[in-house]
Amino acid sequence: MSSGFEIRREGEINYSKPLARALMRDRRLSFGARGLFAFLWDLPGGWRTNSTHLVSMSPQGRDAIRTLLKELERVGAMRDEPIQEVSGRLAGRRWVLVGPEKWAIESQLASHKYSETVTEVPPKEVLAENRVSRSSVTPKLGKPDTKVYQGKGFATQTTTNQAVEDIDELVEAAVWAFRKAGGAIKNEVGFRHKVRTRIQSCTSGASADDVRSLLAWQADRAAAVERTRAQQAARDQQTERELLTAVNFAEQEKRIATFNLLDHFRREAITRKFSEHLLATNSVLHGFFRRNGLDSKMVLAEFSKFISNLDQ
Repeated sequence: MSSGFEIRREGEINYSKPLARALMRDRRLSFGARGLFAFLWDLPGGWRTNSTHLVSMSPQGRDAIRTLLKELERVGAMRDEPIQEVSGRLAGRRWVLVGPEKWAIESQLASHKYSETVTEVPPKEVLAENRVSRSSVTPKLGKPDTKVYQGKGFATQTTTNQAVEDIDELVEAAVWAFRKAGGAIKNEVGFRHKVRTRIQSCTSGASADDVRSLLAWQADRAAAVERTRAQQAARDQQTERELLTAVNFAEQEKRIATFNLLDHFRREAITRKFSEHLLATNSVLHGFFRRNGLDSKMVLAEFSKFISNLDQ
């Protein structure tokens, strides 16, 4: 089995390496995770890598690299899966990278911290963008303090950073609830802007419907994260079983090779004892053994166990 993980990409277009802007602005991921994905995406198809190789390409240690890989798996940017031969034996593992357009969420630039020294207001179209999708603490639903920035002939009213993030959550929840109810959205940016304007215009804070949508949306996201963790745990267990099978098969081959090195009389004596053992414990396997000797995989596996018990 060759070492390292084979790299494979899903969703690559014409073998080029462009990356969707949503990846660069997906604030569910740390900057390190975004950079690591860009590095992996740029590797040649079929290239084999592992955490040791990645550590050698970075000033970060093994634990930091593994944390970044877990970040990418959590959002669906990559997955770890086994490579099996036609015979079913484990031939290695691969990291499957998924194109960012299938999972990345472009966060609103205005949701990040703007300092008091900001001299230029972000463009209106950037402020209208709202593709944030992440969980947070319980939002402040009251009317926040505001500041007004002047620039390029128009005034844009923004809230404090925490309040902006709270509104982002409410907008995401409202859009999610609309789609869950069967609604269709043709103009994503325009629809989100309309929802945001409605929420901000409510002087008494978020409406009861918006709060219910927010709680349901957060519960849905928490359930999705839990499902992802359960699926990953199932994949990990399957991997452990496959590795254990591979180890057992190697041990079996080693025992059989040791048996074949014995002299003829010793092999005959052990084979005779094995036949008596099968006759007393498993008549079906004994029938297979009489017809095909050790050519049957089930008989060979039982014979390997029998030899191991003799050694003990």
